Amino acid sequence: MSLVLTYCWREWRAQRGMLCAYAVLVFAALVLIALLMPTAWWQQDGRAGVALAAFAIAGGFGVLGFVAAALVRSEFGSKDDQFVLRLPGALLPSFGGKLLFLVLVTAALPVLGLTLGQLLLQAMELETAWPSGAPGGEGSMLSSWPMVWSMWAALGIPWVWAIGTWLPKGRMALGGTVLFVLLLGLLVAAVLRQSPGLEDGIAWRRWVPYVPVLGIAVAFVSWAIGRRGGGPLRSARFGLAASALGLAAPAAWFAVAAWDYHHPDLQRPAQLRVSGLSPDGRYVLASLATHHAYSSVACRVDLQNGSAVKVAGVHGAFTPELNAPFLQLPDATQRLWRWVDYRLRGEPSQHTMFDLATGELLQVASDPSSGQPVLPAAWRALAIAEAAATTPLRGPGDVRFWFEGSELCSQAPNGPVQRAAWSRPLPGGLRAAGHGFECTGPEGGAYDFAQRRFVADAGKLGRVLLVRGRMLVASKQTPSRWLAVDAATREAKPVAALLRAAVLGLLDDDRLLCVRVGSPAEAPPELFTWCPADDAIAAIAVPAGVDWRGGLHVVAPGQLSSLLPRDPRGRCWFATGPYNRPPELLTLDPEARTVTKQPSHLRSPWNWRDQQLLAWSADDTWLLQDGCTIVRLDLATGVRTQLFPQHAEERR
Repeated sequence: MSLVLTYCWREWRAQRGMLCAYAVLVFAALVLIALLMPTAWWQQDGRAGVALAAFAIAGGFGVLGFVAAALVRSEFGSKDDQFVLRLPGALLPSFGGKLLFLVLVTAALPVLGLTLGQLLLQAMELETAWPSGAPGGEGSMLSSWPMVWSMWAALGIPWVWAIGTWLPKGRMALGGTVLFVLLLGLLVAAVLRQSPGLEDGIAWRRWVPYVPVLGIAVAFVSWAIGRRGGGPLRSARFGLAASALGLAAPAAWFAVAAWDYHHPDLQRPAQLRVSGLSPDGRYVLASLATHHAYSSVACRVDLQNGSAVKVAGVHGAFTPELNAPFLQLPDATQRLWRWVDYRLRGEPSQHTMFDLATGELLQVASDPSSGQPVLPAAWRALAIAEAAATTPLRGPGDVRFWFEGSELCSQAPNGPVQRAAWSRPLPGGLRAAGHGFECTGPEGGAYDFAQRRFVADAGKLGRVLLVRGRMLVASKQTPSRWLAVDAATREAKPVAALLRAAVLGLLDDDRLLCVRVGSPAEAPPELFTWCPADDAIAAIAVPAGVDWRGGLHVVAPGQLSSLLPRDPRGRCWFATGPYNRPPELLTLDPEARTVTKQPSHLRSPWNWRDQQLLAWSADDTWLLQDGCTIVRLDLATGVRTQLFPQHAEERR
């Protein structure tokens, strides 16, 4: 121990000139800067605390930038200080002395800076207050970002000493350390770039104390072993070997975490989002992840046995949009899907197609002119048939509309398919708007199925709704007001019948279903239909005791359609109730114009982001995504049958 103290004293004697000069120059400069600041600057919130933090950071930087590097450089100074070079057998006690000196100075310099800063503030009669907006309520010096980064930098102090041993005469020790950290950071960043959110899902902070401990171990190997009979190159070889051994454990832990990120346990999801269902109702296309911060992988779930198979990685998503223009749907019952890779910019040269029914992946070429996938004949025929069968676009008389390439197709019930060339640039996306659609892309506007005309820039005033050739617009300036717009002259007139009313959608070809809740607050809710043709209003009686405070929401497996969706028994479903409680369910019989309250066994508000109706049946049995599970729910009895995941425990 006496040798350690001796070498610690010799280290002080070697560095005292530099330490004293640094302390005098830096702290004197900070004092002068503080004295030059105007009074108005000090009166701003937290400026005294910032000044005090600057004194502490200045002391810490002195250790990082000068003291640690000088532990090696002092051996090449004046002859009086070359005590290790003359006594190679003293490497071990000299390491202990240098480590003791480093620990003492690491504590002393920041404390000295804090003391001087506090004395300065007292002399200037300023109170030490921290910024009030700091994280965690009351502000503090430790929560300020300069202090946070300084504390992170302090972890590298032992590494500056170790890497300085690898360099000739200890020169550029700080630069070498920065380069070493950047090289490691480059490897870590490459993994994180492929795994978005990984750092938020792993307990990497547990390894923070390991950083300085490993740095001290590497410094010991580089100094006490590497310099025995050798120079910087020998120290570098031994030091790098020790670094590799020390970093093996965290590297293996990080690699396992990255592997689990891309190959999650599909039976234990922490987040689940269903994209679509196969036409036979057996397979579900979903994206899931095992942590809330992770990007999700795409998988195919077999609801018959609860198994799941990974289909694609985290850098994209499957979309039902096979060809432009795309229908904007929240989900879809569809067999063929297209993979969209978020990393690709512009039009890809190849597309990945997926058959949800068979699980087959197929690579197809891209059309050079449109950039859309060129499907094989069998797949193209299937895609066209699915588009015609599942289209949510309807015109008066239940005429279906859909696009096939550059042709707009229509078909009346039991009638032939009619095709008309689309003379305008193809829209980029479509949204059902009653008897027509709104479109985005090269030429935005709305298309009216009844009049067979295109209205350019129809959506500038607000959301468009077309009813037998009449155009209604929800005003952007006054959300509670609807306007009747003349498509030719663009003259807009307020619709008095819809004042302060929410339009739920087209109940049939002539009537809109509307609801008016709480206007004024004590007024009973109003459910009614309105016919734009003759301005007729017909009230619909609602059951007593229903809590309407949360408004009325359409319940359906996908709600973006021309007409209000109906279940297999021809009823429209709605959910109501406060946003923080499970909803009450109502059904409307469009023919009898009666509303019936239905038993509800839902556990969350209807607009909860992890609750989604996937399919319904005539016996009021729903296929439902509920949190991170897919269940079959019997609304009459409340019996839940969990279909996915396979394990019995339900997770949210």
